[in-house]
Amino acid sequence: MKKVVMTLLVLLFLPMGMLSHAEGNIKVMLDGNEIVFADQVPVIVNGRTLVPARAVFEALGLTVNWEDATQKVTGEKEGKKIELYINNTEAAINGVSAKLDVPAQIINGRTMVPIRFIAESCNADVNWDAANNTVEISIDIAKIMSKTTLGGLKYGMNSNEVVKLIGNPEEKSQEFYQQYSGRYYEQWMYENKGIEILMVKIDADTKIINKITISGPCNFETNKGIKIGSTKEEVITKYKSIINSQDSADDWIVVGSVYGGVMFEIKEGKVSKMYMGASAE
Repeated sequence: MKKVVMTLLVLLFLPMGMLSHAEGNIKVMLDGNEIVFADQVPVIVNGRTLVPARAVFEALGLTVNWEDATQKVTGEKEGKKIELYINNTEAAINGVSAKLDVPAQIINGRTMVPIRFIAESCNADVNWDAANNTVEISIDIAKIMSKTTLGGLKYGMNSNEVVKLIGNPEEKSQEFYQQYSGRYYEQWMYENKGIEILMVKIDADTKIINKITISGPCNFETNKGIKIGSTKEEVITKYKSIINSQDSADDWIVVGSVYGGVMFEIKEGKVSKMYMGASAE
C-alpha cells in the first residue's frame, strides 16, 4: 500500500507534459542517413514525434538560438526563420504565425520540438514508417518539388495564387482530416481543364497546394517540357538522373519518391497523367 501511495504522489507532481509522452526506439532518417541524438531520444507526445531541437535544426542546415527570457528556440538560415516557444502552440515561420498541435517542451533538460513541423517548414518531405518506428525526411524530394512546375502550378503555391492563375475551381470538396499528417485538406476540381488540386490547410487563412493531378485535356507542361502525350522515352531523357528506378514500373515513371515527387502514368508508351506533390501516389 505504501508503495502504491508513493507512486501516485510521484505521478501527481510530475509536469503534465511528462505524463503524456512515451519514449521508444524511434529513428529519424534524413535522405537515407540516420540523425543521431546523443543525449535525448525522440519521444511521441499526443501522437506527435518530438526531437532535440539542436540536432534536427543543424541537420537541416539551420543555426540554433535559445532565448532564455522568452523561452524561445529559433532555427535560422538564409531565407528561413522558424520560431517556437516552450509550452506554447503558437509558432512562426518567417514572421508568419503558425499553430502547432503539440508545442515545443523541455524533456530531461533538452528542448524538444515537433519534427514534422520543423522539416515541412524547411520544405522537406516527411513520411512516418510505422512498421519500423522511423521518421523519414527527404530534402532531395523537396528540392525536386520546389523546382518542378506544371504550367505555372507548383507545390506549396497558396490558394490565392492558384485562383489568379487558373480561376476558381468548378467544384470543391468539404474539408477532411488526415490523421497521418494532423491536417485538414480540400479537393479542388477543374474537370473541364483536366486539373485536380489537393489543398492543405496551414492555418485559418492559408491553404497551399499539397498535390496536383493533370490529365487530358490539360496541356500544361512541366518545366522540362513534358506534358500529356509526351512519350515515355522523352520522360526518361529529361529526368534520367533523378528517376527512382525502384519505385518505377512499366506503366509508371517516378521522379523522387511515391511519398513525394513527380509521377508520370504511361499508357501505350505515352504520358496519360501527371502527379506532383506530397504522397503523389
